[in-house]
Amino acid sequence: MNTQQIKAIVMQSNLMTITLAVALTLMLVFVLMAGQSVLIPFAIALLLWFIINALATALRNAVRLGSHVMPKWTGLLAALLIVIAVVIGLAEVVASSGLAMLDRLPQYAENLSALSEKLSLLLGFEIMSQIVTAIDGLDFEAVILAFTDGAASLLGNIGTVILYVAFLLVEQQFMPIKLNAIAGTDKRGAEIRRVMDDISLRIRTYLFTKSLTSAAMAGVVWIFLIFAGVDFAGFWALLVFILNFIPVVGGIVSGAFPALLALVQFPTLGPFMIVIAGVATAHLIIGNVVEPRFVGSSVNLSPLIVILALAIWGLIWGIPGMFLCIPLTVIAMIIFAEFEATRPIAIALSENGNLSQAQ
Repeated sequence: MNTQQIKAIVMQSNLMTITLAVALTLMLVFVLMAGQSVLIPFAIALLLWFIINALATALRNAVRLGSHVMPKWTGLLAALLIVIAVVIGLAEVVASSGLAMLDRLPQYAENLSALSEKLSLLLGFEIMSQIVTAIDGLDFEAVILAFTDGAASLLGNIGTVILYVAFLLVEQQFMPIKLNAIAGTDKRGAEIRRVMDDISLRIRTYLFTKSLTSAAMAGVVWIFLIFAGVDFAGFWALLVFILNFIPVVGGIVSGAFPALLALVQFPTLGPFMIVIAGVATAHLIIGNVVEPRFVGSSVNLSPLIVILALAIWGLIWGIPGMFLCIPLTVIAMIIFAEFEATRPIAIALSENGNLSQAQ
């Protein structure tokens, strides 16, 4: 067999490998999209499972009676109840605030009309008519109803998510035994446990740092909203905290909603400008300086990959995929790093090529 024949065989083998990889990727995307009604609640349950275990560990370390430590099952139960109460409370706040906004829509419409008349005198009728047409195109009622429907949908699926979480908590005591049995050898079992621990540590660190920066951003926006006198300031601050978990666009979108409300709540532009200043300040200091330094180092993902992951998971799973895109991409990067054939993919996903940076 000559050199040319060897090259042809290698090229054919590489082509078959690429074809197989593309086929498997397309098949995976199809399964994720077709099974999203089952997979999305399970993915959320996995994320909550990580949170509950981290919270249970924190409770056991914090609550001590002398030399006695809280039993493990007690910590897990307390953490589970706290998470359930928080999720249900958040959904109820969103739903109740949305209904209250619907009741005030006539007042907002009157204020918007008065503001339009004042602006028409300053800007001229032609320019103002274009602005009014653009504002009229915004269906505020549809946006509010979308929030309330989303909260109702969350409450409808919460039972399924809690069921998944409960079974995960029951199964976790047998997971080390199953992993050892699957691995076949103690060495391979130790490697699998190391990967699982790495995934758990990365996700816990990401959630902790992201929660801190999101809370800081929500606090800054809340202060400016209170100063401007915007309705439902607490709700908008909560929305900023939640939507900031969506990379890049979440913080911007969450800041746009209270700004729009300020525009229709008051017949003047002063409160609107105050809200814009607050949102801009929060994004300038926290979003562009603090968050990239702490959150970025915790996940070790390239900013370009974050944008692509947001678009891809948003296309596959919609808004839930946008929330889950960072944890899912981190898990994929860690798994890819464990195999020689896929390690280049992990390096491409990382921020600077150093896969051990956040380990």
